[in-house]
Amino acid sequence: MEQINLVPTILAAQAGNEEAMVELLFRFDPICIRQAKYGRKTFDEDCYQELHLHLIKVIRNFDVEKFKNK
Repeated sequence: MEQINLVPTILAAQAGNEEAMVELLFRFDPICIRQAKYGRKTFDEDCYQELHLHLIKVIRNFDVEKFKNK
């Protein structure tokens, strides 16, 4: 599986670039969808929205320098 360097996109999103933030949300959307369905018979829209809000907070607060060389 090919590794993708998200550092430039994360840094751009942290700098206020909306396109970069949308790209990251799109990239992680399958995980949000899967979690919004987990253990339920139907898709939980509220859970899905909460996951996106949490993901935005995580992206904004992610310390790229801490993980850059790992």
